[in-house]
Amino acid sequence: MADEFEISLKDKSGNPQRKALLPANTVIKLLQLNRGDFVVDIGCETSYISEPLASKVPCGRVYALDISLEMLEEVKSKIETQHIGNITSIFTSENHCPLERDSLVIAVLAMVFHEVNGKVKFSKAIERVVRTNGRVAIREWSKSLD
Repeated sequence: MADEFEISLKDKSGNPQRKALLPANTVIKLLQLNRGDFVVDIGCETSYISEPLASKVPCGRVYALDISLEMLEEVKSKIETQHIGNITSIFTSENHCPLERDSLVIAVLAMVFHEVNGKVKFSKAIERVVRTNGRVAIREWSKSLD
């Protein structure tokens, strides 16, 4: 089982240091999304990536997946408060992606893959839902060479 993101650290997921390490809009710009794309944010935490994704696909859909019901409650609260109509939050279990086969243009994993146990099974679950010629974008921690 993956190490679930510590709910007590939820406020840190959008802190300035993390935003500097993982600037959401810079990452999303690299994805070259179209207005009607269907995208999944796997391990969405508090929707740090899901929210700006939603603004780039106003005619599409962002599926915000997480293994923490508490994190998804935060996402639902933000969706309602900010009136974001194209994000769907979904509770999932590790190594499972409860979306239809070939339904997505892109899967985004931001700071998630290092937490996954059973990386092959996890990868196959993602592969199943991403269309042929679709993409998987992984932004992960890296150790400094210093």
